[in-house]
Amino acid sequence: MRRPRVVLSTRGKGMLSPLLALLVCGSAFSAQRYVAVPPGRELKTLTITTTAGTVQAPFTEKHQESFGRAKISPDGRTVGWLAEVSNCCTSYPLPLVLVIFRDGKVIHRFREVTAIWRWTFLAHGTRVAYQWTFPHGFVPTYYTLRSLDTGAMLDKFECRIDERAHEYIKPVHIPDWVRAVRPQLPCPMH
Repeated sequence: MRRPRVVLSTRGKGMLSPLLALLVCGSAFSAQRYVAVPPGRELKTLTITTTAGTVQAPFTEKHQESFGRAKISPDGRTVGWLAEVSNCCTSYPLPLVLVIFRDGKVIHRFREVTAIWRWTFLAHGTRVAYQWTFPHGFVPTYYTLRSLDTGAMLDKFECRIDERAHEYIKPVHIPDWVRAVRPQLPCPMH
């Protein structure tokens, strides 16, 4: 798919020509789809392939070292990745922010108290669910479900620990959206 060429006329004295150009350019960019992202963690750059070429993902965080676990939504309109940030207490960067990118710009940055380890798009790319917990130790694991339209939290889930027994308490019901993030064992140590 080729991007339409826009030529601005210098003859018109009104705002019609520039406004028309903005509309054409805007609709051309929003019509493109994201088609490929490199897999993996600790990528120093993230090049996103679109139907019109490539786009470099922006660094969004202070002390961000790399990108990780990039994914494209099922409809191809949205890309997400984890911003991996250096910190005081580990020898490696932690995935602290889930970044959501649409139409060439960051639309959301989701950050929790601890590292975000796993995530996925849901509901045809209109929602995102992610798992977050501390990097080490026997600690609770949390899950959050958010709307991509508003960024609002829609649901949350916690895998609780019996601190006396040092093991996870078997939850009564694990929501399907949690299983979408971690299908095998939603409440294990990561």
